[in-house]
Amino acid sequence: MQDSYKPSGARRNMIVLRAGDDSLHPTWFTDGVARNWDLHISYFGSKGAPAGAETGRFTWSQDGGRSKWAGLNDSLSKNPFNADDYDFIATPDDDLVIATETWNRAFDIAAEYDLAISQLSLDHNSFYSHGITLRRPDLKLRFVNVVEYMPPIFRRDAFKKLVALLPDPQNLWGIEFVMASYFAENPRSMAIIDAAPLLHTRAPGVSAMYKHMRSGGQSMEAIEQEYLDRHGAKKLARTVIGAIDKDGRDVTDLERVRRPVLKSRLLKEYRRLRRIERISPTYP
Repeated sequence: MQDSYKPSGARRNMIVLRAGDDSLHPTWFTDGVARNWDLHISYFGSKGAPAGAETGRFTWSQDGGRSKWAGLNDSLSKNPFNADDYDFIATPDDDLVIATETWNRAFDIAAEYDLAISQLSLDHNSFYSHGITLRRPDLKLRFVNVVEYMPPIFRRDAFKKLVALLPDPQNLWGIEFVMASYFAENPRSMAIIDAAPLLHTRAPGVSAMYKHMRSGGQSMEAIEQEYLDRHGAKKLARTVIGAIDKDGRDVTDLERVRRPVLKSRLLKEYRRLRRIERISPTYP
């Protein structure tokens, strides 16, 4: 631990973040808003310490590893916190704008529905890979068959399963399908939390990590398939299998909640044509 902040026993949730020098974690702290989570940063930048280290709001460690999961594996091997002290543990990316109260709400909903794996939904202005992850404002959450691991939250037992997979060096994409296979028998164990949206500010697949993974000559798809084959898992077509509206009632018309978000599709195409790969954290 390299600052004076100590995790609070009253907080039952942990965020462990793999962060570089451009990390947006400073946006996660809303002045005057209490949080129900602790934060540990696995830092891979070159400035000596992650942004905000002097505030004492989090613990941090300097860790190796080129990919997110390799870096977290290095960090967790140093035992920066005890997973048994927490009910839910999140492992988000560092290019996300998320307010304190949004994290609070996401953790509360994960606990309310006892979700093994969940994720925050994406604001409609976000860069995105899968349309299913975009927020549906009239819903509280959608139960799904697989969760995207840009902003995932794991129940303690699921987090321990994740940790066991981290040493594999080729786990960048396929890990979410392997984890989904562990909970496939419970159709309401995984969900996208619509009541807790974030803003994703960077286009998928453009970071140095992806460039390194591709440098070996294999496509990302081939790397993913080899990984899935080793673990006996299959790539799944992402789908909604249930939903809860914002008033807490079950939704019966799933075709309605599966419809694409046209605004985001048009914005995605515009950015592709203009070659826009990043937006400001203050983007409306």
